Amino acid sequence: MRRWLVCGLCVLGLVRGSSAKAELPKPTGETIVAPDAKLELLFTRSAPIKGGLTEGPTAAPDGSIFFSDIPFGSDKGMIMRFDPQTKKTTVFTDNSYKSNGLKFDAHGRLFACEGSDEGGRAVSRWDVKTKSRTVVADKYMGKRFNAPNDCWIDAKSRIYFSDPRYLGTETRELEHRAVYRIDTDGTVVEITHEVEKPNGLALSPDFKTLYLADHNNGTDRIDPNATEKPVLGAMKIYAFPLGEDGLVNGPRKTLVDFGAEPGCDGMTVDQMGHIYLTPRRLSKPGVLVIDPTGKEVAFIPTGEAQPADTKAPKGIPSNVTFGKGNEANMLYITVDVSLYRIPLKVKGERLFSVADRLRAPIEVVEFRRQMLYRAVAEVSEKSGVPFKIEGNDLKNAGVTQTMVVNFKLENAPATLVLDRMLTRLDLVLHLDDVTGIVHVTSANAAKNRGWATIPLN
Repeated sequence: MRRWLVCGLCVLGLVRGSSAKAELPKPTGETIVAPDAKLELLFTRSAPIKGGLTEGPTAAPDGSIFFSDIPFGSDKGMIMRFDPQTKKTTVFTDNSYKSNGLKFDAHGRLFACEGSDEGGRAVSRWDVKTKSRTVVADKYMGKRFNAPNDCWIDAKSRIYFSDPRYLGTETRELEHRAVYRIDTDGTVVEITHEVEKPNGLALSPDFKTLYLADHNNGTDRIDPNATEKPVLGAMKIYAFPLGEDGLVNGPRKTLVDFGAEPGCDGMTVDQMGHIYLTPRRLSKPGVLVIDPTGKEVAFIPTGEAQPADTKAPKGIPSNVTFGKGNEANMLYITVDVSLYRIPLKVKGERLFSVADRLRAPIEVVEFRRQMLYRAVAEVSEKSGVPFKIEGNDLKNAGVTQTMVVNFKLENAPATLVLDRMLTRLDLVLHLDDVTGIVHVTSANAAKNRGWATIPLN
C-alpha cells in the first residue's frame, strides 16, 4: 500500500473533530452518500518520523479504529488507536514492525501485515490487552515473504493477504508477488499469482469473490531521490471467483482499469456488496465506490486535482474501513498522514452477521464459535457482565451469567438452522414473528442475574 508518490518530512500538529476540505467538490452517488456530507479530520501525524503515510484502518470490537503510521527507513512505525467516543488518538505501539494493513478477527485479536524496509515481513497477531506480538507466518515454502501488505479474514478465520514489495533493500526470496491464505492450523496456501503486484484486497459479503488491486509501480524499492520515475505496470481491480474451499475456481475479471494513472491502494466492502477503492491518482483524489460489475456508484473526494509531476501530493487516500455499532455507517479513510471519516447511507460489511454466516460455506463448529463469541463479548462489554467460553469447538461452552442477545435474521429458514445450533450451546432461541427480532437466552435464565439486550445488525 506504499507508493512512489509520498510526502517528505512530515511533522504536523494533531487536529481532532474538525470539518475539513470544505472546498472540495461534493460527493456523488446519493444512494451511498449525501451530497452535503463532509469529511471530518480526526488525526494528523505529530510524531517526528520521516515520510510514509497512514494506512490500514480497521475497527476493533469496541468500535475504536486502529491504523498504521508507516515511515521510511529506520523509523519503526506505529499502530495508532482512535476512540470515537473521546475523539482522541493514542499510540497502541511505537514499534509496529512496519505494519501496513490491519484486521481484527472474531476473537478480538489484531492481525497486522508487516512490510519490508526494515519491517517484520510477516503476518503477526497482537493481543490488544497485553500488547504482546506473535508472528503467525513469515514464510511460504521455506522462503521469506516479500512484504505483506493488506489482509482480510473470512468466515472460517482464515487470513487472506497480499505480498507485493514496494520498499527496502532486503533480498527477495520468492519468485512471485502473490496472494496467500493462512489457515487456522498455520498452513500457508497460495491463492493466486495471476497479478503483477497485489495490493489491497477484500472478500465479498458471501465470501464467493476475492477483490484485488493490482498496483504495479514498476519498482521494488521506492527512492524519493530518484531522478527518473519508474515505468508503471498494471493498475487494475480484479474479481476472482472462489469455490467452497476458498480457492480460485474460475477466470478473473477486470472490473476497473486505471490505465496510465496510479491505481488502487486499500479497499473495503459494504453490506450491499459495493467495493470502496482508494486510487492514488492525482487527477482525481478520492474514494471510488463501484458495484460488483465495476460500475461507479459513488465518489467521495479527498483532495484537489494536481499535476502528475507534483512532488508532495496532498489529499491522496490509502485505505478505508467502516466503523462498528452505532458507527457502522461511518467510513474511515486514511489520507496522506491523517485519518478522516464521513457518514454514509449504507453500513459496512457485517463480518460477523448471522445471516451472512448461514449463507457462507462454513462448518457448523466455526459458525458457533464466531457467532457466540461475538454476541457474548458485545453484551458483556455493554452490560458489565463477565463471560467465559470454554473449549475450542464450543461443545461445552458456558456463560457465567445470563445473556439476552437480540438481532434480526433475514429469513425464517436461517432461524431454524440457528435454533438447532444454539440448542447444542445450552442457549434458547425465541423468534418474535411480528418484529422479526430473535431472542437468544441462556437455558438457565431464571437462575442468573445479569442480562443485556443489544442489536447485532
